[in-house]
Amino acid sequence: MQVPKEEVRAWASPRSWEMAAYLMTACNSVNADDDVKNTLVIGCVGEGTGIEFLSWLKDLDLPDPEELLKNPSSFKLPTRGDKAYAVLSSVATAATENLTKERWIAAWDIFASAAKQGGKDVAAASVKTLAQARKNNLPLPTKQIQEFIPLLKESGLL
Repeated sequence: MQVPKEEVRAWASPRSWEMAAYLMTACNSVNADDDVKNTLVIGCVGEGTGIEFLSWLKDLDLPDPEELLKNPSSFKLPTRGDKAYAVLSSVATAATENLTKERWIAAWDIFASAAKQGGKDVAAASVKTLAQARKNNLPLPTKQIQEFIPLLKESGLL
């Protein structure tokens, strides 16, 4: 991170990115229009960085993790690595925020599908997130975790 030398109003620091994330979440929760979201993000991180981020976000066109958890068989691994990572990460986060047996199994189904589609490495961080959230009453989905056993053992999660 480099602090700007000249005086500026907004620039991309960890704190300003965190604020942008909070504001985007608030916008999503009240269904604010894109103009409001764009203005707030750019106000946090600066015009150039904000426009670049918003363009990247728009181009992601990612599936809703809640819809994937309801229908794991619909999961298709995106071909772009950044999209694949974002989708799998959002599935892990959504599943752990409201962790039930059904959502636990559905998330593992999605990660197993990602591995079969060539995304085992991209799924690794999300697999760890999900495994760390396991409650005692949740079964180990032995079929779905096969591809990830070495990772889970190495991480001390299995």
